[in-house]
Amino acid sequence: MNPIAKIITVVKHPCEWIQWKYEVSGKKHKCYICGQTFRRFRPFRNAMRSTFLNKLRMVGSDISKHECPVCHCNDRERHLAMYFDKLELWNKITNGDILHFAPEKSISNLIKKKHPSSYVKADLFPGEPDIIRVDATKIPFDDNKFDVVICNHVLEHVLDDDKALSEIFRVLKPNGIAILQRSEERRVGKECRSRWSPYH
Repeated sequence: MNPIAKIITVVKHPCEWIQWKYEVSGKKHKCYICGQTFRRFRPFRNAMRSTFLNKLRMVGSDISKHECPVCHCNDRERHLAMYFDKLELWNKITNGDILHFAPEKSISNLIKKKHPSSYVKADLFPGEPDIIRVDATKIPFDDNKFDVVICNHVLEHVLDDDKALSEIFRVLKPNGIAILQRSEERRVGKECRSRWSPYH
């Protein structure tokens, strides 16, 4: 936190500043992305996991250890960075053509540091000026365009996900890689599981 931002935070939100100082003191945990050490991760939306979510047994996020208090990346982003490192997927990013749906900020920053040839950030409802509007079921790019397509925690929100998968396959270059993660609730019905099993 830069000095000016620190002063503003202390003046406007003294309790939040005290909480942040408490969280970043200590060395119990270390963020995989920024490398900073601190006392604890922040829970999702500053609230402990609800009884309802515990009963659902959701897979996809550790809600009690969700956010880094320093760089603000979440656990999904940290897991994805580990995945890229383990499989050495960054080699595909360097000088590659990348399409990234619903781009995670921390992962986006890591991708830019690898100097891709082109990097398209896409979303059906863009929230930033450098993100273009793209419907995953109607991707407006030529066949065999991208070396890597990243589409995490998106397909479960797409009504015609088969069409989206077909479009992703179409725009991938031969030997290209698609990274398609989705959250899952362990107690979903067999129909959902069998439908998605080829894509896990």
